[in-house]
Amino acid sequence: MNLKRGFPLPEKIPDYQKQFSDSLHRNDTYKQIFMKIIELLLLNKTKDALFFCEKLKTFMNDDKVVVYLLADCYFQDENYVKVNYILLTNEVSNYDENFVILFAKAWIKLKDHT
Repeated sequence: MNLKRGFPLPEKIPDYQKQFSDSLHRNDTYKQIFMKIIELLLLNKTKDALFFCEKLKTFMNDDKVVVYLLADCYFQDENYVKVNYILLTNEVSNYDENFVILFAKAWIKLKDHT
């Protein structure tokens, strides 16, 4: 495992994450929207982040990283039904461990509320 600045890095970056990174580097508008989403999430402005995330998802043709980010925004907004809906309709609920964990966390929260 590689270490950079004290953080473990994966040996190989998944293809879908590399494609997302390449898309951001090729398009400044996408990069600005992505940075705005992250800024809003750090300020706990989830509803505003959701707005921009929906736009970025549309612009980037349902990119898997953006789908995950959108689902995570809905999770932070405590809209667990929407989290699972997004992951299922984009057919990524079991794409990799990150998607599976988010799906499971939302499912558990749903069970707790019923």
